[in-house]
Amino acid sequence: MTVASPPSPRITLEPHPSAWPGLIRSAWEKRTDQSLRMREQLGLPTDRPIVMSGHQSEPWHPGILAKFIAAEFAAAEANGVSAWILVDQDTGEPGGIDAPSRDANGRLRRARYQLADAPNTEAPFSHQPSFRPTHPDLSGVQPASAAQGLHRWIEALEKHSGQTNAAHQTGSALADLAGSWAKPDHIVYASQLRSTDAFAALIAAIRESPRRCIEIYNRCAAEAPEAHIAALHAPDIDAQLELPLWVMPEKIGGLRRRATLADLDTVDGSRLMARALSMTALLRSGACDLFIHGRGGVRYDAITEHWMAEWRGQSLVPTTMATADLTLGIGCESIDLADVNSAHQRAHKARHDPAIVGDQDAGAKKRAYLEAIRSAKAEGASPAPIFADMQAFLRDYRRRHERAIGALREEAAAMVRRYGEREIVAARDWAFFLYEDEALDLLRNRIRAEFTRRD
Repeated sequence: MTVASPPSPRITLEPHPSAWPGLIRSAWEKRTDQSLRMREQLGLPTDRPIVMSGHQSEPWHPGILAKFIAAEFAAAEANGVSAWILVDQDTGEPGGIDAPSRDANGRLRRARYQLADAPNTEAPFSHQPSFRPTHPDLSGVQPASAAQGLHRWIEALEKHSGQTNAAHQTGSALADLAGSWAKPDHIVYASQLRSTDAFAALIAAIRESPRRCIEIYNRCAAEAPEAHIAALHAPDIDAQLELPLWVMPEKIGGLRRRATLADLDTVDGSRLMARALSMTALLRSGACDLFIHGRGGVRYDAITEHWMAEWRGQSLVPTTMATADLTLGIGCESIDLADVNSAHQRAHKARHDPAIVGDQDAGAKKRAYLEAIRSAKAEGASPAPIFADMQAFLRDYRRRHERAIGALREEAAAMVRRYGEREIVAARDWAFFLYEDEALDLLRNRIRAEFTRRD
């Protein structure tokens, strides 16, 4: 058994941040009237560069927080501002959150805590109502920082329960809790994109060449299977062509659906919203000068670049990558399979070897029985009477040391349980506010160090 070191973040920034200011400056110098118009329509400044990153409007793990921290430092390096894009057209469960918890038997599990009544996980965040959070029993949550973080999350949701929808409520709560480590100059919700000229131009381009748009999209996605971007449905009937857009519900609680070409003529344009690749295409076409992705975003947005370049002849602003891996530090020991096997062998052996529980006299007597059995066999005599006496002796030994032997069995069972918990212990996807403040301080400081390091 090895004692694990305290959890420490492992950060990844690509390329090295020393290259980021040059990327930002180059994009800023190429700004157009259209891009400045888009920023104005989104409530963003038009007199300085913008570094943007984003995620869904739901609790983020530290890897997402690392993107927002990096955006702040990158913007400062380029004399610009940072902006978060909060994706509110996605579905999810704003009142649900996972946390590690020990049950009554001491078993560690990934528990789901519901903070809202009757969640509708199929409705987009922007079309779910804000809510007054419930207060579930958090007594089993481990470690203490996670329990404290959940209490803070509930308080933040309560503070913003008067927001117009669940996306704005959770987004505001997240901004509050992240403020000690990352504070954006601006927050933009993805739904705001539909009111821009750039979105109108995207719709016009789709109308002009819908099948070509989809064929290029599907080919680019097929060339990057590791990104797991599904192809758009492309039947022979044009009206049924699937577009890279959502049709949003008319009312709170309604469901979104994939848009078809026919919807451009039959659905109110205010209900159309961009899907993943078209959303980042819009943002990178004018809303910012650098977009910071995580590992997954870098993969799928390469498809966006190829799609936009071939379909519309459009170049997008550059992307960089920032992420971090950080565990919660549940417990202080690391259990491997050798530890489990050793504990089982010790528990099994304790039933037959009194020395395992510290009874040296009984251990010596057991060895004397074994020697007598070997001698009887060597002399051609039957060892059965000696063996029977030894079994009676062992039964008496087990009765006298029942508690100690039982403790070893329980220890072996606990080892199996803890070995089965290793995925939870090693998980890096808990909400950032469940981690100790000191760990997140270290995360911010390490990212800052990379931006100040000059090789």
